[in-house]
Formats: sequence, C-alpha cells, structure tokens
Amino acid sequence: MVSACVCEQRPGGWCSRRAEPREERGFPRNTKSVTTRPRGFPRANRITKPKEYQEIFKSSRRYTESILVILARRKPADPARLGLSISNRWIKDAVSRNRIKRLIKESFRLDKNRLKGFDIVVMARGNLHGLDNKQLTRSLDKLWSRVEKCRESP
Repeated sequence: MVSACVCEQRPGGWCSRRAEPREERGFPRNTKSVTTRPRGFPRANRITKPKEYQEIFKSSRRYTESILVILARRKPADPARLGLSISNRWIKDAVSRNRIKRLIKESFRLDKNRLKGFDIVVMARGNLHGLDNKQLTRSLDKLWSRVEKCRESP
C-alpha cells in the first residue's frame, strides 16, 4: 500500500499530513469568545509577600474548623485578599494538595465580595487527603460566614 503525500494533492505544493482542515474532519471550530471575563485568581486578591504573611500571623483573628484554620485580619476599604499555607506535612500527595488549593481559591472567588476588607490566610489542620469536595466547601462556607460576622462586631 502506497500512501500519497498531501502536497501532491493540494495546490501550492505545501506538505501536510492532514488531508482536510479540522472542521472538515468533524471537529468543531473554537467558539470561545475573546470577550469573556477570566475567572482566575488575580494578583490584587492574593497575599504575595512574606512580610504580609508575617503581619497576618502576628496580629490576626483565628477561626478554626475541624479540618481548616483561617487567620483573618481587617484592612478597611481594601479588596479581600487570600493567602494559602497548605503544607506537604499534612497532605503528602501533590495532586491532592493542589486540588484542595483550587477548591479554596474557587470558594474565595465566589465569596470575596462579602469578605471585602480582610486579609485571610487558610491553613490545613490534620489530614485532608481523604476529604471530598462537598465537605471542604461546606467547611469553608462556615468559616467565611464567621469571618463576615467579625466585621459586624466592634
């Protein structure tokens, strides 16, 4: 069986291993809109510098749940910012550790408007490896509401 090169079949003589374009082979065209807003974790919502982490560890209010610890510090008129301190001491597997970080970031992204004016650091407490997404999200929701109540109290 002899296979003919596509460059002999195409005008212009350029060589390609694909006989037809993607659309002709049944793949949909990329329809993702360029104007969609990214749902990432922007730098303005992150605690980035070690000095900022040290300030939060020194002077902050601590909220604990069975699996997580949140350190929250008020900063009036600033957007909510998040820092993560999930060590491999508690979660050895990098895949699980990154999954937990993604869930924390997503939960923060959804609730950052009600947490406005706080710098928050989330730390792991105990083994979170076997924890499912619903349990972690429920725990975070409880902690976010406790942090929010702190704003209302003097």
